[in-house]
Amino acid sequence: MKISEVLNGVYDRSVGWRPSSGAIKPVHIANGLFRDLLSEQYDIKRTVAFAVPWRKKGDPEHDPKRTYQHLVEDTADPRLRAFRGQHFKDRFEKLREFTRGLLAADGAVFPQADYTSLTLSCRQMISQDRNDRDVGRFMAEILRGRGGNGTLAKVVADCLVEDSDRPRDPISLLVWPLLSQDSNPIVRKSTRCSPHDSSECREFFSRLEEAAHQLAGHEMQQGNRLATLQRSVQFSCLALIAHAQALSAGGVLAARSPLLLVPEAPKGSRLALASEESLNSYYDAIEDWLALMLGRRIEKGEPVAYGSKDEDSEDVRLTLPATRKDSVRRFLADILTERGEPPKPDLMDERMSLYERALVKHGRDDWAAVIGETLVQSYVHEYTSGGPRQFLGGVGRKVGLVYPHFQGNSRDKRIRPSVAILDVLVKCCTPTGEPIPLTVFLDRLWERFGIIVGGRQSSDGDDLALLRRRDIDVSPTDLEENTQALVDELVQVGLARRYPDNISYVGRYHV
Repeated sequence: MKISEVLNGVYDRSVGWRPSSGAIKPVHIANGLFRDLLSEQYDIKRTVAFAVPWRKKGDPEHDPKRTYQHLVEDTADPRLRAFRGQHFKDRFEKLREFTRGLLAADGAVFPQADYTSLTLSCRQMISQDRNDRDVGRFMAEILRGRGGNGTLAKVVADCLVEDSDRPRDPISLLVWPLLSQDSNPIVRKSTRCSPHDSSECREFFSRLEEAAHQLAGHEMQQGNRLATLQRSVQFSCLALIAHAQALSAGGVLAARSPLLLVPEAPKGSRLALASEESLNSYYDAIEDWLALMLGRRIEKGEPVAYGSKDEDSEDVRLTLPATRKDSVRRFLADILTERGEPPKPDLMDERMSLYERALVKHGRDDWAAVIGETLVQSYVHEYTSGGPRQFLGGVGRKVGLVYPHFQGNSRDKRIRPSVAILDVLVKCCTPTGEPIPLTVFLDRLWERFGIIVGGRQSSDGDDLALLRRRDIDVSPTDLEENTQALVDELVQVGLARRYPDNISYVGRYHV
């Protein structure tokens, strides 16, 4: 088996989605989410052929079947008849460029329609692109809730089908002549686990369902359909990050590695560094959990990767090597590189070095943990397509939770949400039209999303204790100032109010 496949069994049976690509974007999650909620997808080949004139990404040469001459002059497509005549060619090309800019806002539009996720504004734009790695399907289950009647799922579905024959938003109106009106029904079917299969994370998912229900309440009170669709995707990205955090703690919410939200501390300050350390601790905890789960699967003889029934392939199992060093080396040498090649001597030396570190970390008494740790760290170091850090960090940056947003020029990343994400977090933690005390908001922010600010006092430990448990150095004064900075930002954008005696309430004050 390849090193890129060692965690497939854990992903499929214990996670429910695959954190195996740093290229996933919120638009991929949106495409998978909406496809699963409606159980349908559409043929977007005509739309892509109009928006993307080249054969390959970065190729300056146009596809002969996508040139102005072919689309307008040769085929005489009645939808493009108005552009006939060479004096309209420049306008045609500008329209294509403008359309491409709108539909590829998240950089997920390619010459091949099957691998394209459009900027979604209506159901006719849902494609068969599966680059969400099953995150969309998983989050659709959360929106539906355990009983299948989740309010947010219904609100989103209504937004997608409402006025579908009479587009009113500018994006749908622009590309409507290019969209197919014939849906291709799909069956919700996946070999990966559902959120409702996990008994360990039952409490966490109940908290997420509460958050989804409160967000739905806010969305039903406002009339911007596209904003509702956008916030449902933002919620799904936040839920994805929180789910990985809950998994790494075995579903024990009080034991999660907290994410420290820092609204305005400058880079390099003690608070900013503490937020960076909390993010790194979050990633470390996820990798440790994956190693633990992989070690258990190998020890129990469970499949490390599942074969495809379509290809009649068999499940892959690994047998724990003997504790002797030469046996471990032979065991690791049998695992191919990402390209399917035997590992070269220098790569084997690197794997053995990781084994030695795992041996120091876990000791010989927990042999399965040592092997699991060695394989996971080898996976992290060798799998160039990405791992949990790239996957979750990329989603966090692109959705606006991790700063610098998008890629940024800095390797140092911290939790500093955009105003749009703050808005979603507030709506997920407060009822419609009923602002709540700051202390209640901070409790819900931690319970539902694993995020702390510094002003929370609770029976399961205050914020300072949670950080010190992870060896993150920050003072009580810093956390107090950080909490006040968050209130300042919420007040500034209309999501909170301050009253005399430094009493603050968080929430929307008007519908």
